[in-house]
Order: sequence, then C-alpha cells, then structure tokens
Amino acid sequence: MSWHSDPTADRAIDNLTREWKKMTALAVRIRENPNTDWAERQSRLFVGIYSRLLTDPIESLKGRSGE
Repeated sequence: MSWHSDPTADRAIDNLTREWKKMTALAVRIRENPNTDWAERQSRLFVGIYSRLLTDPIESLKGRSGE
C-alpha cells in the first residue's frame, strides 16, 4: 500500500511501522515476565520514542501488536 508518491518515503514509513510492531511485541513479552535477566537486558533497548512502550497499559500494547 502506497502512502506517498515518493517510494523512498514509503519504504521509510514501512520500516518504521515494522520496527514499532517488533518493539511493541518485545515490550509485551518483557512486561508479562519482568523479573528475569533477559527482560532486564532487553529493556535497555527502549529509549527515545520506544520508552513509552514499557509504561503504556499492556492492553493497549496488545491491541497495537495484533495479539
């Protein structure tokens, strides 16, 4: 699906959407089992715009990730 007439912009939006979904799914996994070394290491990836994924209600994250 094309959002812009510019193919470069389309690819950029697709890449961002794909990464957002990946990080959302990872945040759900971390928040469902937070007391592990793995979860602590992975939570360090959530900086900048992704930091809200660790604080938003988990129900809204599950809706966004398609679970």
